Amino acid sequence: DNQANGCFHLLFPETVSDQLFQGQESELDGLLFNTASSREHSAFHSHPYYPDGLHVDTNNQCLFRHVTCLLYLNDVPEENGGATVFPIARALTGDPALAAAQRLLDHSISHTRSREIKALGLEDEAKILEDRIGTNFAEIPDTNTAIRIQPKAGRLLIFFSRDENGKVDPRSWHAGERLRPGTDGEVTEKRILTLFKEVDYQGKLPLDAASTFADFLAPFVSGQRNWLQAKARLQKALLNQLQGKD
Repeated sequence: DNQANGCFHLLFPETVSDQLFQGQESELDGLLFNTASSREHSAFHSHPYYPDGLHVDTNNQCLFRHVTCLLYLNDVPEENGGATVFPIARALTGDPALAAAQRLLDHSISHTRSREIKALGLEDEAKILEDRIGTNFAEIPDTNTAIRIQPKAGRLLIFFSRDENGKVDPRSWHAGERLRPGTDGEVTEKRILTLFKEVDYQGKLPLDAASTFADFLAPFVSGQRNWLQAKARLQKALLNQLQGKD
């Protein structure tokens, strides 16, 4: 059903963990059901594209959070907006927006609407990041740094907030695109279910002063990233084989 009215299976977290993360679960994993509408977004005038600003998923001091699984529960036509946008996902080293994103993280800023931005004099960095507008990377592959995922019922988006070294990845800044009314003025809605997975550290934290928090997380995060990438490559190879492709 492409208009699933927010329906999802109650075993969604367990199923995702079993099939995509080798059964790894943490009691700190978070499950969040969200809705948004063009009516709500019409009240936000701070930015033409990102009404709620940009953030990374380690915000609100969720430092062990490392991967997000976002399940879209209904279709949203592309002309109505609502995509999940990663504006600098494909940014190269030296890109000013990538540098701005990293400076915000260096000051423990994980949301472009944080009250601390003005106090720290980081308004320019937040503006550079929010001003990086892009469409789907396939349209302008040589110059566009963005990846844009359009909501489609049953589509599952998985992305890591930390890189293989355990550090918060500046390319993981993302936002929900502004929702726009339909051609006849009808309200556009988006419904999503988000599973935030956290590193299961089992109460053990690094005691060695020479070790950083990122060092502690790195082996676990890297292992999960590599395993999931290998699984994706295998699935792609099987699909190509079924379709008669090389």
